[in-house]
Amino acid sequence: MTTHSWTFSSFDGVNLKVHEMGDGNPIILLHGLFSNADMNWIKFGHAQKLVDADFRVIMPDLRAHGESEAPHEPE
Repeated sequence: MTTHSWTFSSFDGVNLKVHEMGDGNPIILLHGLFSNADMNWIKFGHAQKLVDADFRVIMPDLRAHGESEAPHEPE
């Protein structure tokens, strides 16, 4: 099983973090407001259950959440 995180730069230069687990068919999980991938999907085992069912789980930390940057400039 593959587990890793990576960062990419958004169109405006903000760095966003993506967490991945598993090697199967991809499924994307989006967290809710005031949360992040770890709190919604990793910490309580939801992502692992999908990995056990042969999915590749992709979980971005949306802008200003989790390990993604939170720019404070008005631009």
